[in-house]
Amino acid sequence: MEGQDTCGTERYIASLVDQPPFDPAIASIIVLIVDRIIEAEHRRGAITRSARSQLASEAQDWQDVIDRSLALMAGISRDEHQALKSRLAAML
Repeated sequence: MEGQDTCGTERYIASLVDQPPFDPAIASIIVLIVDRIIEAEHRRGAITRSARSQLASEAQDWQDVIDRSLALMAGISRDEHQALKSRLAAML
């Protein structure tokens, strides 16, 4: 997970998602991604509560990797996941 290779990380996770039970390495990778999200958010420093309601761009990129990976593990395709995100955005 060097640098900002979100695509490579996501592809690697996808390669581990063949069928349940899933490779335990996935959990370790997600923990590392969460650490990156926390680091990115800490770098933002003191910001308003409303600004905090959205993740920093870098953090959001990593959060999207987690979201798509969990959707894949649940059997939801990338297109289905995008449709769900669009529906949710319209509801909010």
